[in-house]
Amino acid sequence: MQQVQTAKSDGVAVQPPHRNADVRTARNRPPSGWALAKIPKRDQFPSPQPLSEQEKLLASYISKYPVHAALLAELRTEALSRDAEERRQLAAEGRDPQ
Repeated sequence: MQQVQTAKSDGVAVQPPHRNADVRTARNRPPSGWALAKIPKRDQFPSPQPLSEQEKLLASYISKYPVHAALLAELRTEALSRDAEERRQLAAEGRDPQ
């Protein structure tokens, strides 16, 4: 760990208060009883998973209607951008964007 010094206005270097290393490491330790070793290690992150039912339906819809799906995606993106801009403007005016 690197020591950091700060200077007082009179030019004398001062060490910051020492923190107890045991407290810091205890905070990072998982609670006793956790079975971290039992979680299988995957070769890839995120590990590949089978498609959900919703993902299968979306893939099917896109393959059947690619132009319509692209138009809907574009409209949705534009709507999200408008909503975000409106929230930014309300926040800039000091009004609650919710």
